[in-house]
Amino acid sequence: MNRRLSEIADVGLGVPFRTRLKHIRTGSINVIQMRDLPHIGNEIDLEGLVRTDLNRLRRIQILRAGDLIFRSRGLTFTSVMVERPLGNTVIAAPLVRIRPDITVVDPSYLLWCINSPVIQRHLRSRAEGSGVLAVNLSELNDIRIPLPPRERQRRIARIAHLAMQERILRTRIDRISQQRTHQVLSKTVFGASHFEHRGRVW
Repeated sequence: MNRRLSEIADVGLGVPFRTRLKHIRTGSINVIQMRDLPHIGNEIDLEGLVRTDLNRLRRIQILRAGDLIFRSRGLTFTSVMVERPLGNTVIAAPLVRIRPDITVVDPSYLLWCINSPVIQRHLRSRAEGSGVLAVNLSELNDIRIPLPPRERQRRIARIAHLAMQERILRTRIDRISQQRTHQVLSKTVFGASHFEHRGRVW
């Protein structure tokens, strides 16, 4: 059975800011922008977020655990899931909040569906724009999500999560390997004493 996204989730655009966000150290609201989303995984660095104050904030705009944050503009149209409560945190437009109906769809399963190559190809085919491509809310709401039984959704989500963790680990291993290679080459070219006293060359 397939259902339109709008039938199984509440979809809403992030908070629109008319001017560039300025960090207010004593601000009561964290704001997640496009640049804050991780390339792999769901971990968002709260310490790096801009803080501000908002006078007209609706409760529905505050992120909850299980919400998906959708990139509606750019090279990819993937999502990140909020895995834990983030306090008073909102997203800034053009990011889109997708709040799944957990009685119908598992949030982790929905995350996998939206990020799957099948739906990504569909979204790219529907994206518009002469410079930066964007997917509008009506197109996003219209995507069809297959809904297998809940237990099967959970199994698929678990497998997808393990695959994502493996990818994260491989990325970290590659980065450590590159750093070690740079250290060895630096010592070979510049000498160990230069390397130890001056720190890393690269």
